[in-house]
Amino acid sequence: MATVNYRQIILEQREELALDNTTDYVQREKKEEISTGTSLAQIITGVRRCGKSTLARMALNDLHYGYVNFDDERLGGLEATALNSLLEALYSVY
Repeated sequence: MATVNYRQIILEQREELALDNTTDYVQREKKEEISTGTSLAQIITGVRRCGKSTLARMALNDLHYGYVNFDDERLGGLEATALNSLLEALYSVY
Protein backbone atom coordinates (compact mmCIF):
# COMPACT_ATOMS: atom_id res chain seq x y z
CA MET A 1 0.00 0.00 0.00
CA ALA A 2 1.33 3.46 -0.93
CA THR A 3 2.25 5.94 1.79
CA VAL A 4 -0.21 8.83 2.01
CA ASN A 5 1.32 12.29 2.33
CA TYR A 6 -1.25 13.91 4.63
CA ARG A 7 0.65 17.18 4.77
CA GLN A 8 0.53 17.53 0.99
CA ILE A 9 -3.20 16.75 0.93
CA ILE A 10 -3.90 19.38 3.61
CA LEU A 11 -1.76 21.96 1.80
CA GLU A 12 -3.71 21.36 -1.42
CA GLN A 13 -7.02 21.57 0.42
CA ARG A 14 -5.94 24.83 2.08
CA GLU A 15 -5.11 26.27 -1.34
CA GLU A 16 -8.55 25.24 -2.64
CA LEU A 17 -10.19 26.80 0.42
CA ALA A 18 -8.33 30.07 -0.16
CA LEU A 19 -9.50 30.18 -3.78
CA ASP A 20 -13.05 29.39 -2.69
CA ASN A 21 -13.02 32.28 -0.20
CA THR A 22 -12.69 34.80 -3.04
CA THR A 23 -16.31 34.15 -4.01
CA ASP A 24 -19.06 36.39 -2.67
CA TYR A 25 -21.56 34.43 -0.61
CA VAL A 26 -25.07 35.22 0.52
CA GLN A 27 -24.91 36.24 4.17
CA ARG A 28 -26.59 33.69 6.45
CA GLU A 29 -28.80 34.66 9.38
CA LYS A 30 -27.71 31.56 11.29
CA LYS A 31 -24.12 32.83 11.40
CA GLU A 32 -24.94 34.78 14.59
CA GLU A 33 -26.07 31.56 16.29
CA ILE A 34 -22.60 30.00 16.06
CA SER A 35 -20.63 30.75 19.21
CA THR A 36 -16.92 31.01 18.44
CA GLY A 37 -16.10 32.21 21.96
CA THR A 38 -16.53 28.81 23.58
CA SER A 39 -14.35 25.74 23.93
CA LEU A 40 -17.37 23.55 23.25
CA ALA A 41 -17.86 21.96 19.85
CA GLN A 42 -20.39 23.61 17.57
CA ILE A 43 -22.42 21.35 15.29
CA ILE A 44 -23.94 22.52 12.03
CA THR A 45 -26.49 20.11 10.58
CA GLY A 46 -28.51 20.15 7.40
CA VAL A 47 -29.34 18.32 4.23
CA ARG A 48 -26.71 17.75 1.59
CA ARG A 49 -25.45 20.89 -0.19
CA CYS A 50 -27.49 23.32 1.91
CA GLY A 51 -24.49 25.54 2.79
CA LYS A 52 -23.13 24.03 6.03
CA SER A 53 -19.48 24.46 5.00
CA THR A 54 -20.11 27.98 3.74
CA LEU A 55 -21.81 28.90 7.01
CA ALA A 56 -18.89 27.47 8.99
CA ARG A 57 -16.36 29.44 6.91
CA MET A 58 -18.37 32.63 7.44
CA ALA A 59 -18.48 32.08 11.21
CA LEU A 60 -14.74 31.28 11.38
CA ASN A 61 -13.65 33.97 8.94
CA ASP A 62 -11.73 36.07 11.49
CA LEU A 63 -10.30 33.11 13.44
CA HIS A 64 -7.27 30.88 12.96
CA TYR A 65 -8.47 27.31 12.35
CA GLY A 66 -7.40 24.09 10.67
CA TYR A 67 -9.40 22.43 7.90
CA VAL A 68 -9.57 18.89 6.52
CA ASN A 69 -12.09 17.84 3.89
CA PHE A 70 -12.76 14.17 4.55
CA ASP A 71 -14.67 13.91 1.26
CA ASP A 72 -11.25 13.94 -0.45
CA GLU A 73 -10.90 10.51 -2.09
CA ARG A 74 -7.24 10.36 -1.05
CA LEU A 75 -8.45 10.12 2.56
CA GLY A 76 -10.91 7.34 1.76
CA GLY A 77 -10.47 4.31 3.96
CA LEU A 78 -8.67 6.34 6.63
CA GLU A 79 -8.11 4.04 9.58
CA ALA A 80 -8.05 5.08 13.24
CA THR A 81 -4.32 4.33 13.45
CA ALA A 82 -3.65 7.02 10.81
CA LEU A 83 -5.51 9.80 12.64
CA ASN A 84 -2.45 10.82 14.69
CA SER A 85 -0.42 11.23 11.49
CA LEU A 86 -3.21 13.29 9.96
CA LEU A 87 -3.43 15.46 13.09
CA GLU A 88 0.35 16.02 13.08
CA ALA A 89 0.14 17.08 9.42
CA LEU A 90 -2.74 19.42 10.25
CA TYR A 91 -0.70 21.06 13.04
CA SER A 92 2.32 21.44 10.77
CA VAL A 93 0.29 23.21 8.08
CA TYR A 94 -1.81 25.41 10.33
